[in-house]
Amino acid sequence: MMFEHNAQDGSMWGGFYSRNMNQMDPMLSYKYKDLLNEAVPNPFYGVFPTSLSQAQESQFKGLPIMPGSIGTSSTVSLSQLLRPYPQYGDLNQQGWAGQRDHYYGLAFSATRPFSHGWTLLATYNYNIENHTQYYDDIDTYNDKLTMFDRGYPRHDLRVSGTYQLPFGKGRDYFNKVPWWVNEIIGGWSTSQIFYWHSGNLLNFPTSGMVCDPRENIPAGMWFNANCITTPEPYTIPTAPNYYEGIRGPHYWQLDSTAVKMFPIGERYNLEFRLEMYNMPNAFIPSDPNVCGVSQCGLGVAGVSTWVAGNSWGANYGREMQGSLRFHF
Repeated sequence: MMFEHNAQDGSMWGGFYSRNMNQMDPMLSYKYKDLLNEAVPNPFYGVFPTSLSQAQESQFKGLPIMPGSIGTSSTVSLSQLLRPYPQYGDLNQQGWAGQRDHYYGLAFSATRPFSHGWTLLATYNYNIENHTQYYDDIDTYNDKLTMFDRGYPRHDLRVSGTYQLPFGKGRDYFNKVPWWVNEIIGGWSTSQIFYWHSGNLLNFPTSGMVCDPRENIPAGMWFNANCITTPEPYTIPTAPNYYEGIRGPHYWQLDSTAVKMFPIGERYNLEFRLEMYNMPNAFIPSDPNVCGVSQCGLGVAGVSTWVAGNSWGANYGREMQGSLRFHF
C-alpha cells in the first residue's frame, strides 16, 4: 500500500503540477456564453511600449513593457478583461501543492527452482491506483481536487518456465537409442512466457450523457452507445467520467521458444533456437470506441475496430524467428 502527497505529475520527465493563477470564472462563460467572445476596445493598447531598444533599456530601467497581442491589438475579447490580471495571459505557478496518489496492491509470487528438468516462476498482482484531478473547469477554477481511478487493469498475471524434454542421451527416457535417433529426439528444451491482465477502465464524456451506458446494451456493443450524444454548447458537465464495470477486453499473450542442442564431440555444441511471439496466433481486440451512435454511426460506436496494444506493443499475429549458435 502506498500513499503520496504533493505528488509530481505523471510525465516521464517527473515534473511538477502547475496551476494557472489568471483564470476567468468559468461560470461567467456558462451564463453569458458567446457574448464573452465579442471583441471590445483594448484598454491596454498603446499604454506601454511593446519592446525597448538597448539604449532605452539603460535609460528607462524598470519601465514596464507589454509585448504580445494584449499590447499590440486595438481590440481584445471580453473574456480576457474578466481575468484577475487582464493585462497578462496565463500565469502558471509551478509546483502547485495538493496532488495525491493512492496505490493499494496485493502481490503473490511462486518459484519452483530448476529440478528434474524444469523450473517455474509465477507472479500475480492486484492493484487499485487512484489519483487526484480536476473534474471540470469549474473545479479547476475553485482548485477542487477529486480522487479518481487511473483506469489501469486490476489484475496482472505472469507465468514463465523452462522444461527440458526427457528424451535422448542423458535424459530419463530413450537414453540408449542409436546416435541418429538421439539427433532427432534428444537435446530438446522449451521455455514459455505467459502474461495476462484485465481490461482498462473506459473514460466517457462528462457532458451529453442521457442514460447509464451499463443498461440496455445493444447486441455487439460493449456499452449502450445510444447514451452518448453531442451536448449543447456551454453545457455544465454532470456525468461521471467512467462507470464501474465498463472495461475494455482482457489482454493475454503466450511467447514460446524451442531449443535443440546438437553435440559435436565432447567440447562443442550447435544450438538451434526457434522463437515464437504470440505463439497461439490469438487476436485481442482494442478498447471499444467511446462515442455515440449519432456521432460515429453503427459499426463504430461502442465496438472495437482495431487490435489491442500495451507496453509491449500491438497484438500482432504470430511472429517467428530462428537462429543457429555455435558453442565452444
